[in-house]
Amino acid sequence: MAIVTADPGSDALTSVTNSASTYSITHNNGAPARITAGLSPVMPANTSLSVALVSTKGTSSGTVDLSDGTTREVVTGIGRGGDPNRTITYAFGATADANAFGPSNFTVTYTLTAP
Repeated sequence: MAIVTADPGSDALTSVTNSASTYSITHNNGAPARITAGLSPVMPANTSLSVALVSTKGTSSGTVDLSDGTTREVVTGIGRGGDPNRTITYAFGATADANAFGPSNFTVTYTLTAP
């Protein structure tokens, strides 16, 4: 996701979203599965990165803030069967107090757990 520069201290900052990513899973275990997500490294102060996963076989947690690096559930109760080409939406935000920072790489790691 490309973030266009903004002037630090501006109160006209808006979030940027990207829904170009997808995921597919097939779950054949009898017990419900879940997907967690974690971010590394943590976001700079006064910035945020959130993620939302769509699912037809489980319950989406909606928009989940990953900014502090804590691993969080993003889909729970995934039942048996296929769930292909589901949308992942990323949202980056910044407050007027955010400091400028240069090009950076952040990694979101997804984990599927099937008991």
